Amino acid sequence: MESKYLHLSNIVLLIITVPQICKAHDITLSVFTVTSKSMTVRWSGHTGASSYKITATPKNSPEPSVFAQFSGSTVMGSVNSLSPNTVYRMRVEAMDNAVNVLSSAETEETTAPEVPLIYQAYSKHSDSITVEFGVVSGATSYIIRAENEDGFFSASLLFSESLVNTSPGTVVGLLPYTQYTLSVMSVNTGGRSQPSLTVNARTVLVAPDLISSSPSSDIIVIEWNPVDHAVLYSLVMTMEGSDTRVRLNTSETNMTFTDLQPGTTYSIKGNAWDPDGNQGDDITVYQITRVVVRPCSETQGCNNTCSAHTRRTAPCAPVILNVTQVNSSTVEVFWMAKNTEANYTVIAIGLPHLLTCSSSGTSCYISVSCGSTYDVSTYATTTAGQSLPSYSIPLETGPCCPETLSVEQVTQSMTNITWSAATGARSYVTSLTSPRGHARCHTMDNHCLLGCITCGTSYNVSLEAFSITGHKSECSYHGFSASACCPSSVRLYRMDNNTLRVYWRSSPGLYNYTADLHGTRSNHTCSATNGAHGCDISEILCGEVYTVVVAPLTQEGLKVTYCPRRLYSVSCSGNTVGMVIYRGRRSVD
Repeated sequence: MESKYLHLSNIVLLIITVPQICKAHDITLSVFTVTSKSMTVRWSGHTGASSYKITATPKNSPEPSVFAQFSGSTVMGSVNSLSPNTVYRMRVEAMDNAVNVLSSAETEETTAPEVPLIYQAYSKHSDSITVEFGVVSGATSYIIRAENEDGFFSASLLFSESLVNTSPGTVVGLLPYTQYTLSVMSVNTGGRSQPSLTVNARTVLVAPDLISSSPSSDIIVIEWNPVDHAVLYSLVMTMEGSDTRVRLNTSETNMTFTDLQPGTTYSIKGNAWDPDGNQGDDITVYQITRVVVRPCSETQGCNNTCSAHTRRTAPCAPVILNVTQVNSSTVEVFWMAKNTEANYTVIAIGLPHLLTCSSSGTSCYISVSCGSTYDVSTYATTTAGQSLPSYSIPLETGPCCPETLSVEQVTQSMTNITWSAATGARSYVTSLTSPRGHARCHTMDNHCLLGCITCGTSYNVSLEAFSITGHKSECSYHGFSASACCPSSVRLYRMDNNTLRVYWRSSPGLYNYTADLHGTRSNHTCSATNGAHGCDISEILCGEVYTVVVAPLTQEGLKVTYCPRRLYSVSCSGNTVGMVIYRGRRSVD
């Protein structure tokens, strides 16, 4: 404070502080990510620190510690040359220019396992590739990554990753007849290793879409559309109840089987072959040859001149293979059937809804409600009639997300989160996350208190809702910004004309503040804007006792209500020039 502001006064102010416990804001440390031989950590900045030292010490190993040094403006860094699958004690030290340790923090984490080695990769289906690799010590699972030669797995993804328990493992959801580059990463509780050395493999061709018909009692005709990149097609026909097989190869897109038994069911399996001689996906269709009814007698034999009459039987009942929830409002139902030219209808019954979808293929999508249970079945329909329904299977959708969620800051380091009840939810996990740390709670209530909040920090707000059977829904909400920190080092300076200057130390940023003095005979308020550190209060009464609170304002202009109070007594005697009557200690929130 410049001397021109310090003047002689007949008023001496004496301070009586409300007893509170002082608490420094210590540095915090968390692990951001790990690999087999490195660990990246992040920490909260510490005022006055000119550098940070990160030390990694193996917990149960005689190997030496490894450390790295970072500048005072850095809040994230990596330590390399670590051992795989090893528990390390990570320590951060904030140091000043004289290499004095101002603050420190520790945490523990495990490095990822060794990098696996791929033995071979091959494709048996047009949408997947199987990878055989060597298992490594300490790995609880493995991630197989597939990337195509153009660098794109699909229109929106660069690569596909599948989690497997051991070798061999299969990565799914790939494109047919596409070259992929594959790698494997080992996983443990600490994280994932670096990718292995890559190998290449190509997915096989899709199966031809066979269409069968029986124009006469002893003939079956099979037709299909050309398959991209196919140079040959193979068909294998088997009569029901017989082990006899007829195999034919062709480069055409149709095949006729003759000299068959009337009224008999035949299965026809088809494949396409690529230029390298690799067999593609299988497809099997079933066809019944026509039935000829001939009049016969014991004395005259049978009349073979009668024309053929065909009667098609009702379709067989399909079998539901799987029901997969695609997102919070859609499920896909898969089934298997041995019918030709059939349409299928899926029914999902749940109170109070009856939902349906139809398809001529082997799957369809149903729009469902969150937090609901359904019984799902399907049936087939052809021109000959309708099949019996399949056996039903139960379906439970994930719980609904709460429609409303609010975050209220109740102290400088604590927030209260409340949300509306969600259909189908039994418990909730709420989280506040930011680059400086995170907080979360697990509760069966519709509210919870979260501590360890850093003032002046913006957080992402998320909630996970769990049903009684463990189904989970992930919900995201608007962000939350913690209010500015309460100022510290509050000091009062004597000025002329019974005026006080209130001065404080505040966080970086253009925040607005208000200083309130409440007495038994008078109240006073002054304000500071755009990050200013003080304001003036006039007409101070001697012999009065004032409670002083300096607090920041929220973005809405509301005063933060949880900043600490300080009690001052104004004496009517004394003559001290520019006396600093309070040298401000930071108090607990």
